[in-house]
Amino acid sequence: GDFAIILGLIEFVRPEKHLARRLFARRATTQTEMNEIYEMDADLYLPFRYQLTLKVVFLTAMFCPAIPLLLPFASLFMFASHRVDRYNLLRVMKPPPRTTDRT
Repeated sequence: GDFAIILGLIEFVRPEKHLARRLFARRATTQTEMNEIYEMDADLYLPFRYQLTLKVVFLTAMFCPAIPLLLPFASLFMFASHRVDRYNLLRVMKPPPRTTDRT
C-alpha cells in the first residue's frame, strides 16, 4: 500500500502541482511567472522518507525467512525510491535558499 500510494502517486506524479500548472500556466504573462509555476518547493520531508524506507527494510528482514519473495519487492522499492527522489531533487525541486554570501 505504501509503495503504490505514497511513493508512486504523491511523490512522483504530484497531482496538485499538475492541476495548478494546467490552470495557472495559461494565465502567466511573463516567462518568470511561468517558471515560478513550474518549479516546486523543496518540500521533501526527510523523516517521512526515512520512516518509509526503514519500514520496508524492517518488514523485509522480519518476514523474508517465511516469504522469500519479499526480497525482490524490497529491492524494487529501494530502486524506485532512489530514482524518484533523485529525479525530484535534481529536476523538479528548486534549490534551498542561500545561507552565505560566497558564490
